[in-house]
Amino acid sequence: DTVMKELCSKSKPFSLSIKDIGIFNGRESIRVLWLGLGGDVKELGLLHKQTDETLSTLRFIPEKRSFKPHVTIGQDIVFECGFDQIRDAIGQLHYNSITVSSLFLFKSEQIGNKRVYTKVSQYDLYKKHY
Repeated sequence: DTVMKELCSKSKPFSLSIKDIGIFNGRESIRVLWLGLGGDVKELGLLHKQTDETLSTLRFIPEKRSFKPHVTIGQDIVFECGFDQIRDAIGQLHYNSITVSSLFLFKSEQIGNKRVYTKVSQYDLYKKHY
């Protein structure tokens, strides 16, 4: 907890926006349906890298998959048509950007047949006062 507070206190707030929709394929279904992020993704990527590096000193194993900034909107999905048809029907996404000023640590559990997320901690990013 102290390590994450220190890391976040040195990171400045940044802006993100939704830029597209995509999927991560599973064996028999769409494993994850997601919204891709745009905006200050370099800042987000840097914070991700610093978090991995910091937590690896505490013996947490870093993710081996490449970093793909996204918001998960569904898991284990089966559509009646191909995803390309769905993407075409949705068209271009237009959302206002948001300012990221805090990070939240969530615990993810499978309870019954549902994924349950519980907020564990909040870490505020550095805010310069004028």
